[in-house]
Amino acid sequence: MMDRLKTGHDARTDVPIHRQEILSNFKDFLSSAVAGTSGGKQSEYPDLNGIMGGILRDVTQNPERKEKYEKFLSGAFKLKQAWKPAGLPYVENRFRAFILIYFQQRLFDDIVDGDTPLKLTPSERVAYSKERLEHLRTGNFESPDPIDAFAVRILSDIGTLDPNYVPMAKQRLGQIMGSIIFDGKRICATDTLNENSQNAEASRTWKFSSRKALEANFAQLDIEGVTGLTLFLFGFKDSTDNMKLLTPLAQASRIAYNVRDFAKDIRAGLCNIPKEDADRLKITDADLREVLKSKHPAAFPQNVTNWLIEQVERGVKLLELHAKQPISSNLESTAGLDSAMPDLRRPLYRAFVANQVLQEGYIDEAEKIFRDATRELR
Repeated sequence: MMDRLKTGHDARTDVPIHRQEILSNFKDFLSSAVAGTSGGKQSEYPDLNGIMGGILRDVTQNPERKEKYEKFLSGAFKLKQAWKPAGLPYVENRFRAFILIYFQQRLFDDIVDGDTPLKLTPSERVAYSKERLEHLRTGNFESPDPIDAFAVRILSDIGTLDPNYVPMAKQRLGQIMGSIIFDGKRICATDTLNENSQNAEASRTWKFSSRKALEANFAQLDIEGVTGLTLFLFGFKDSTDNMKLLTPLAQASRIAYNVRDFAKDIRAGLCNIPKEDADRLKITDADLREVLKSKHPAAFPQNVTNWLIEQVERGVKLLELHAKQPISSNLESTAGLDSAMPDLRRPLYRAFVANQVLQEGYIDEAEKIFRDATRELR
């Protein structure tokens, strides 16, 4: 067992995990105080509200992160207002699981990326993340650890919704975490390549992964992990048929995020250009070093610009394919939703998910990213 890592998001409390009342108001989270230690004795449990409040403050006070996450978060906190009148069962547990999953994975991603108030070495981050994934697999959680504490509470709420889904929920959470670890390993590999460099900016190099490895990683994250859990929490089956309906949108969203975060990822040591594309377009480490120097995407090397434009065009085609998918009529709901929601209300709820949740949460954002990228790159 590793010593507990200090990340800067380390609020503690004496209240056991299952007895902590999780705030459900966006402003309450923003104002929640990060509890320290008291009386010289370290409190035993992670304070989930305090940790989430710290992450929210970090997001909203950082201009780059604020634009990226605040709209999603403010929308997420409104879900309960939509789920209650829709008639979904166990709305409190459903909403709490949704919010806790988001913050658990936000914290996990920040730790692995090194994007926490207290900085950790890449090797520390990867070792810690592997340990958390093993704890999720075995169920042997350590209550002082925040990621484990989030998992305990998440699985408890999901067990209330459907105890038979708990093993699949663990698998889905593990798939998200495995994808985050994949990125952490790539950062480590890049750091290892550059650790002996006397002039990092002039000689920095990146690891180019194969298309197969990158696509498998994104499928594990966006389609299996995130989409599977989201379907379940919204009252739909975590099924192959439902995932097929949402795969074009998930793929388009991933392309949009990769385009939006391209320069930031390069700075962090992540290159999402497949090796096959890099070879075809003759993109080299020297070109990526020029990206680091560029103050605007218009100054990127032409071969990098060409690759990004290809990605935008592919993303737009995927959005067009999604628009042809019969989402509202073909999504299969769970037995829990079918038994709790009146027959006449189910089509309206499916339409709400297809035409409002997916539109505002994913489609509008992807379309904006593609428009902005087209304007900046051409």
